[in-house]
Amino acid sequence: YSNGEVTVNFSITESNFDVRKNDPVLKVGNMTLALEWTENNGVWCAEQVLSGDNKYDISLSFADSSGNVMENYEKTIIIDSISPEIVIDYNKNSPVKDNVYNEARTATIEILENNFNSADVELKVSAVDILGNPIDISSKDYTAFAKNSAWSSNDASTVHYLTLPEF
Repeated sequence: YSNGEVTVNFSITESNFDVRKNDPVLKVGNMTLALEWTENNGVWCAEQVLSGDNKYDISLSFADSSGNVMENYEKTIIIDSISPEIVIDYNKNSPVKDNVYNEARTATIEILENNFNSADVELKVSAVDILGNPIDISSKDYTAFAKNSAWSSNDASTVHYLTLPEF
């Protein structure tokens, strides 16, 4: 993961490297990109700059003039410069008085994030009684529930929903 531009450097050590005949193939997703190779003491180098929020699946393959094929290089790079947005909504939004409710309420968490992974969620919940005194809910592991639950998604997997049960 990166939150900004990434420069990917490639190097190939090969005495039979001839860029005119055997240009290594760089694929980024569905695109095939041409690299500009330079040689320094038998090491051929090139770089590719990736920018913009996206998941980049990179693949580099090469065969030398003798037909020897290198092991395919594959890597995934994710650029994500946008902070997630979190919205928490509750049902039963009619308090009896001020912020006092006479029945249990259900919270629905909405996370707007392109690179969402429930394992990254840390959920801290606290509760107070009508007088503002803390209520011990330490026996309820909301973080484990959030990490292990099936979040629902829509909008091309950018909005993720989880409804907390009444514990």
